Amino acid sequence: MLFVINLIFGRMLALWFSLVVGMHPIHVSLTEVNYNTRARAVQITVRIFTDDLEMSIRKQTQQPELDILQPPTGTTTDQLVSGYLMQKFAVKVDGKLRKTTYLGHEVEGQMVVCYVEIEDVKKPYKKVEVKNTVVMETHADQNNLVNVNLGDRIKSLRLTAEAPEGAVQF
Repeated sequence: MLFVINLIFGRMLALWFSLVVGMHPIHVSLTEVNYNTRARAVQITVRIFTDDLEMSIRKQTQQPELDILQPPTGTTTDQLVSGYLMQKFAVKVDGKLRKTTYLGHEVEGQMVVCYVEIEDVKKPYKKVEVKNTVVMETHADQNNLVNVNLGDRIKSLRLTAEAPEGAVQF
């Protein structure tokens, strides 16, 4: 249920960003981290403005004409986004760096919504550490906001180029 609420909140936030800021003079991403007891997994949603993500992937791949939503033949959007995101995003659960699996993406307005999962997390976390440097190579003022949820408790981080890593404890 919490995942659904966060999904709805995230979509409302994405719509708000799209309507209010238009070509968004701010550079921000939003990440939601949730523990799913039934799946015994940490489910992660990362929302990034499409144009910022595209500029960053263009830099990484050195392809100045790349359109990530309509990539050249032989390449998929998921391959491009996954390759980029997995280099820029890492999570430690209770002190242990965990393998993240990229599940896919959706486009919502001006944002790309990426779905990531950490499998086989047997019990709810006590401490979550996140490193998130997405888009920081493109925009020095990039802010990556992270909400870590556990039941009805939410703790937040603001990650910047000066402090791209942070931790929360429950």
